[in-house]
Amino acid sequence: MKSKLLTTQHKVLLNKRGLIEWVNDILKTVCDIEHTRHRSPINALVNLYAGFC
Repeated sequence: MKSKLLTTQHKVLLNKRGLIEWVNDILKTVCDIEHTRHRSPINALVNLYAGFC
């Protein structure tokens, strides 16, 4: 199997993954926001807004 070389774009996204995971952890613990699959972006924003309130 050939080894794939990571492009610079992939490396940047991998570096940002830690920040995204950190923010998600704060939202889950402090704001009691659960990770659910929303069928529309509006429902996802409503869930975030309710958690912040």
